[in-house]
Amino acid sequence: MEGMTSDDFLRIMLAELTNQDPLEPMKNQDLLNQIASIRSMETESSMIKAIEDLRSSQQLGSAGSLIGKQVSGLTGPGDSANGTVDRVKMVEGEVILRLADGTEIPFEKVLEISGAEASGNTGGGAV
Repeated sequence: MEGMTSDDFLRIMLAELTNQDPLEPMKNQDLLNQIASIRSMETESSMIKAIEDLRSSQQLGSAGSLIGKQVSGLTGPGDSANGTVDRVKMVEGEVILRLADGTEIPFEKVLEISGAEASGNTGGGAV
């Protein structure tokens, strides 16, 4: 019943009440039980959406902390890539890391993150 609104439910109930057998009308308790069931489903659906939104926000925040870091991961079935993360975006609820070379890795497919930020310094400088 996902996607059913209170208005949809009221239309269905009105049709049911209009077309019911006058010799055996719906009992008030049955009507109240149906209303309670619909309200419960609406609440559950709202909670699921809120949890999904929170999960996406947390993933986006976590992915944002990877900007400037070296990562490796899967770009597609069997394809892998690695590089420096330069951008993070959300596409249809999925968090995507964009590497400096333009390659994109879904956040959920990141396999490795280096501990140091990427830099051009190879450590060979004078002390």
